[in-house]
Amino acid sequence: MNRTWVNLVAVQIGWFASVLGAAYGMPYLGPIFVSVWLAMHIAATRSSAGVELKVLLAAGGLGYFLDSMLVLGGFMSFPSYAQLGAPSTLWMVALWLGFAATLRHSLGWLRGRFLLGALLGAIVGPFAYWSGSKLGAVVLTDTVPSLIAVGVEWLIAMPVILAAIYRLERNHALAEGADAATPLRQECG
Repeated sequence: MNRTWVNLVAVQIGWFASVLGAAYGMPYLGPIFVSVWLAMHIAATRSSAGVELKVLLAAGGLGYFLDSMLVLGGFMSFPSYAQLGAPSTLWMVALWLGFAATLRHSLGWLRGRFLLGALLGAIVGPFAYWSGSKLGAVVLTDTVPSLIAVGVEWLIAMPVILAAIYRLERNHALAEGADAATPLRQECG
C-alpha cells in the first residue's frame, strides 16, 4: 500500500476511533490512536518534519478555538460521557490534527486551491459533525443553525490552514535554498 493510501486510511481510522470512542464513553481512544499515528507520520516526513509539526499545531489550535466558539455560542455540546477537555474536547482536537496531516499528503491536491478548500470545507465539515451527532459523540443544539455555523467555521478554516501550509512550505524552501515556487515533495506516513 503506498503512503498516500496509508495517510488516507489512518485519518479515517482516527476519525472513527475519536468519534466512536467518545460516543461509547472512551473519549481518550481517538487521541491515543492519533498521537501514535502522528508520531509515525512525523518520522516518515522527517525531511520536512518542522513544516509538518507547525501545520499540525496551527490546525489543532485553530480547531480548538473554533470548536470552542461553537460550544460557547450554543451551537453544539458534548455529552458528559464524551467530555475530555473544555469547552471543546481533546478528541475533537485529535480530529483536526488527523485531518491536517492529510493536507500535504493524501489531500495535497488542495494545495493553493483556497476557494475549492473553502467550498469543500463548507460541505464536508458539516457532514462530519452531523455524522458525529448521529453516532452520539456530539450534540448539535439546533440542527440546521448548528450545521450552518459549522459550515461557516470550515469555510473559514480551510483557506486559513491552506494559506499557512503555503507560507510554511515557502519559508522552508527559502531556508533550504530551493526555488520558493516549487512546493515541497509530498511525503506521508
